[in-house]
Amino acid sequence: NPTFSRRDVAIQAFAGKLTWRLSQQLNLVLTAIGDPAERTAIGDISVPPPSALENPDPYLTNVRLGGTNVSLSGSYTIGDRILLNASITRTANTEAHEPSTEGGKEALFVDAQTGIWSGGVFVPFSFFKFSTGARIGGTILADDHVLKAGIEYQDHGIDADVNARRVTRFHDSLFVILLNRDLCIVHNRIPSVFLQDTWQVA
Repeated sequence: NPTFSRRDVAIQAFAGKLTWRLSQQLNLVLTAIGDPAERTAIGDISVPPPSALENPDPYLTNVRLGGTNVSLSGSYTIGDRILLNASITRTANTEAHEPSTEGGKEALFVDAQTGIWSGGVFVPFSFFKFSTGARIGGTILADDHVLKAGIEYQDHGIDADVNARRVTRFHDSLFVILLNRDLCIVHNRIPSVFLQDTWQVA
């Protein structure tokens, strides 16, 4: 059996916040947080392990994890009674396991009689999850009333690619082939409008 000891991990975590006062009335705030990571994985699989490997490729994958979150918000005041605000946000997260060698791009071959594997990675996959939002609103102070109104739009989604490829040999005259490719892009778009009036009763 081949043995492995090297493991490479690259993590690029960051966090930052920038506040910018353009004038007495206008303020901007930019925030960014992220933890994208890449590593080489050995044997990072969710199926029972083989008894042996004819070649190491089925066990060698590149793994990408983590994501980023970025937001920009601003506020603008008009006199003492009107406040306008707006914001936009973007969140993205990735989880992917992909072959790290050319041989890993082939279908996995499993000998059911001996438990020996050869060929490539069984199920390379990638999931990209994202969310985008935008909001514009305002607040008006009018005597005993506080009026708030605005619109908001959110888009949540996922882009997925799962590619299962396996050939299983039970004996010389019986082979079972599994080839299944799932591709999907899903969006959940949510527009909304809000209006709120608060008043003080003497």
